[in-house]
Amino acid sequence: MAPLPESNTARILVHYTSQGNEHTLQLRWNGDPNLTPAAVTTTLQNILNAIAPFRVSDWTITSIEIIQQGTNIALPFLGTVPTLTVGAQPPSTLSQATSLNFIGRSALGRRWRVQIFGVGFPSVETDFRLTTAEDATIANTVAALSPGISPNVAAIDGASITVYPYANQSVNAYWQRESRGS
Repeated sequence: MAPLPESNTARILVHYTSQGNEHTLQLRWNGDPNLTPAAVTTTLQNILNAIAPFRVSDWTITSIEIIQQGTNIALPFLGTVPTLTVGAQPPSTLSQATSLNFIGRSALGRRWRVQIFGVGFPSVETDFRLTTAEDATIANTVAALSPGISPNVAAIDGASITVYPYANQSVNAYWQRESRGS
């Protein structure tokens, strides 16, 4: 498949901090003109509260920006910042460098992924994957990302997504080095 331009869909950028580190979560929005502040707030609240049992306790949204389809200019979000359930995990060196990656495919076959930093785990799985059958938090988050609950979340082609029934655990090399102070 030929690459699509970054501006092919509208995007929501959620800037957040976790353990003093700044991160950005990007979600793509389909062509639905209902990129309303209320729809954005509800979608983000559903997704981020579903993963609250894995988020560290100091995980905080600092700002949200909206980029409309066809442009690369980010504008401040004028709606209400979602009310989040406090994360259940204590901050740690491991959670500083760890992320959860949710993977899927669009209805047109494009790969889709969302990566969330600032998460802690009761244990790291030997295969670095948590399935919906193994963990209720993963099941709830996959459901929150799926079209039934978040119908406007899309892939780069603007099509709806099928989220795979698992999340991959990863340790990011950059944040690992940062936690060492090197």
